[in-house]
Amino acid sequence: MPATAVPRPAPPVQAALLQLRDLRGRLKTAPDLDTLRGLEGAGAAAYFGAWRHWLAPTWTFGAREQQAGRDPINALLDLGYTLLYHAVAGLIQARGLTPWLGHLHAVKSGHMALASDLMEEFRAVVVDRVLLHLCLNGGLLPEDFIERGGVYTLTPAAVKRFIRAIEVRLNTERQPPEGAGAELQDLRRIIDAQVRRLAQVYRSGDAGLYTPAVLQ
Repeated sequence: MPATAVPRPAPPVQAALLQLRDLRGRLKTAPDLDTLRGLEGAGAAAYFGAWRHWLAPTWTFGAREQQAGRDPINALLDLGYTLLYHAVAGLIQARGLTPWLGHLHAVKSGHMALASDLMEEFRAVVVDRVLLHLCLNGGLLPEDFIERGGVYTLTPAAVKRFIRAIEVRLNTERQPPEGAGAELQDLRRIIDAQVRRLAQVYRSGDAGLYTPAVLQ
């Protein structure tokens, strides 16, 4: 029998992948933090731009707008990232670190910058994956949202389904970044390991002790 062909990404998605690869290569040579943030913003635009080619036309999603809820997908992202943000902040505080002082995100009143820093490694693998799975497979529908004054919110029942799916994702065991042979860990333990690595950096002054978690 002939080998099954592996489907190729749609041209717009392929273009986004190439752009992300290029931006990733430029990160190490960024001369300052503002340039680094600019590269991150360009990468986010390319990444979320590709979503419009995955989601069915019934899902309205123009562009990523933080904490706006201007469409159902943005409303889900806002909720999911808020849940992850507080989960990471709790683990940071449990290890005796302050979540208010970060490295990449600007320090501002009421914002736990270090929690925002550390959750970057886990946005896609926790929130984005759950969101896309639910929206692509009927776990959530456009009818699960209420629109008032141009702002979308989930119905109470849909909120419960989404939070439950995030919790299941956080508690599901998986291969940690260390690779084959390492003990299976749930994502909470993997995030906690990253917090402990960062604490080692603070104690030793050796930034080389920290390696970002790369998960599939």
